[in-house]
Amino acid sequence: MKLHICLGKIIKKEREKLGMTQQDLANRVKRKQNAISLIESGKRGSHIKLGFYKELAEVFGLKLYELVALAEAEQKNKEEGR
Repeated sequence: MKLHICLGKIIKKEREKLGMTQQDLANRVKRKQNAISLIESGKRGSHIKLGFYKELAEVFGLKLYELVALAEAEQKNKEEGR
């Protein structure tokens, strides 16, 4: 599974942990709800700038490297069939 797809899944999990809707998150990072939806679904992400992922990580109280590490762990689990 590609990393941007795993990042989308982690972004969704972290957003839901905070009880936020996609619109809430979009408002926090000054983007449209549709952009958040596309990222979470993995349909958009490979062309997203790192700065945007950093903004999202900060909303979740994470550093960018922590967000990426969570996505890498997700990716590894999927590859191992977990």
